[in-house]
Order: sequence, then structure tokens, then C-alpha cells
Amino acid sequence: MSKIGRNDPCPCGSGKKYKKCCGGNNVIEFNPSLYNNELALVNNDLMSFAVSDFESELMEYSNDCAVSYLNGADKDKYHTYITLLSAWTILKKQMKNGKTIFDMFYAKQKSKLHPRTRKVLSSWINVKPGVFEIISMNEAPEPKMTLHDIHTNKTYQSLRGNETEKDIGSLAIGVLVPYVGTHDFLFGMVQISKERKERIFDLLDKIKINKEELDNIYPEFLAETIQPQEENSLEWLDPYHEMVAQLFEEHMMKKEFDDKLIQTGVLLWNVYCHRKNPTVKKPGAYAAALDYMIQLTFVEGSGITQAQAAKEYDTSSGTVSANYRKIADELEDQINGYHLMNGDADSQTAHEIASARNSNPEITS
Repeated sequence: MSKIGRNDPCPCGSGKKYKKCCGGNNVIEFNPSLYNNELALVNNDLMSFAVSDFESELMEYSNDCAVSYLNGADKDKYHTYITLLSAWTILKKQMKNGKTIFDMFYAKQKSKLHPRTRKVLSSWINVKPGVFEIISMNEAPEPKMTLHDIHTNKTYQSLRGNETEKDIGSLAIGVLVPYVGTHDFLFGMVQISKERKERIFDLLDKIKINKEELDNIYPEFLAETIQPQEENSLEWLDPYHEMVAQLFEEHMMKKEFDDKLIQTGVLLWNVYCHRKNPTVKKPGAYAAALDYMIQLTFVEGSGITQAQAAKEYDTSSGTVSANYRKIADELEDQINGYHLMNGDADSQTAHEIASARNSNPEITS
């Protein structure tokens, strides 16, 4: 490295002359490890600050999320979830005073930090959780791994823990924060094996279809990566068929329809898929038709129109009409005679649904 002139801009990024910054502290050369060591200490101090000053609020929110999304996980998974969720909570969740834990920590610590460290630390507030594929491992000049951000397609160098060559191709999920010349996961990350990563891609597709941001639903997403929910008992011929069912289910739940009604719709869609194996390019187009059919058939006085269903699922009335007719015609024998009043299924309906399932050997429970 060439010698830095006293009047040159300091390479630490402070904007000051070298003699007024690192040169004045007898730092001869720009060494990233000096700042990264300080950031590592700050990382530890951040967690200590959160626990000592906001333990009750932090644990209350974390426990609420665990109860809502983790579904009785064992102690190890619970501990992992709470620890990893803390990174997102500290950066994003407002406490009772209207500020995040990170905002308060940064305000308290910034005057004590070197300008370079302070600049990097201040950028953490803009970091969002992500899903990264491990694409390579490096040994020199220090052990690192190269990560590819699935959402942004950006590539990052990250510090390595116990990862080895065999982990190339697996996924890492967490809050990746910048250091000087590298990155690291704040409080750790979840690693997903190559054999399981397709399920994560399916979850990301679902988030995209619903026009949601991972940053906004991270507690739920993180729980699903740590402890997957019980798999749907129905088998699907195509992932897009299942996406239609999931989209329909989510919209119906938001509208507070009865679970029995929602599951009836999912089952009928599954029967239709096994019979016709439709090509689905836009899940909303079929989900809207399914929603329209279920309400029209089973909900007395629903008053739903094809135009309303089309608007809700971002498709056209003509598409809803065409897909509705295809599904209704094919399933006429199943839906004839079904009667639901205020979302409650009668015993005849339950019997006919069971008969429909039993008549199709490709559908398993």
C-alpha cells in the first residue's frame, strides 16, 4: 500500500484530511480490521443494551410472535427463533417511546466511535432481512463466503463461521449488515440445506404474488424457515395450482369467512386440478374465479360480482367469467346440492366432500 500524504483525504471515509483524522492518531495505514474489530464490539454492545434496557418489551414481542407463528417448537428452535428475530426487532420495531432500540443505541454511542465506524454503523438502520445463496468459499486473506441476494441479485462477501465447501448452494437467511470491506449476519442466520431450499423459493413466490415485502412479514417468514408448518394433506400436480389455493385461502381469511368454507374451496380446486391439470400463468386469475364460485354457490346473499372479484385479485371480469365457467362446469356434480348458511357446512355437504375425495385416487390425505 502506498504511503498516505498528511494532506490527503483520510482513507477511513471521514472526509477529513489524513493528518486531522487517523494520521493524528498515529494510524499509519488504513486497516479495515481496526474498524471491524470496533464494529464487532458494537455488535455485542447492541445486544447488551437491548437486553438490559428493553428486555421486557423485547421478550413480550418475541414471545407473541413465537406463539403466533412457531406452533409449539422445541426449546432449541424457540431459542434460535428468539435470537434471530431480535436482529430484526432491534432494527425495525418501535418501542413504547416511538423509537427503535437501534435508534436509541446509536444516539448513545455515536460520539464514542471512530468516524469510519460511525458511518458504517449508521447504515445498519436501512438494512432489510434477506435470503442469500452461498455461491463460493474463500480462504485468503481471511475465511469468507460469497453470497448472492435472491431478491436484489447483488453479491456480498461475508465473514464465515463453520460453513465449508459442502455448504455451497445452500441458503442463508438473516439480517446481513455491512462492515468495512465485508458483511456479517447480525446475531446469526438460518442455514437452509440444498435439499430444502425449493420450499423457501415457494415461500418467496407466495410473498411476491401477495405483493408483500419480506421486511414487513419477517417474523412469520422466519418461523416458517425454522419450523415448517404441517404440510397440506392435499397433493398438487403443479406448484402454481397450490399457489392459487394459497392466494384464495389468504383472501378468504382476510374477509373472515369460515374455515370450513375456505377448505371446501381448496378441496374443490384440488379436485379440478387433478381432473384438468390447468396451465396457470397468473394465480390471481384462477383464485378470483374460485372465490367468486365459492361465494356464489355457498354463501347466501353474498352479492359478489365478477367485477368485484376481478378487482380484488387484479385480473379482468372476462377472465373471472371464463375460469369460473370452466371450474363450475367440471365440478357440477360436486357442488350441486351443497348448502352453506353463514359459512357453516351441514352433514350432507361433509359427506359429499368426502365422497368427492374418495372418488379420486390421486388425492391423498
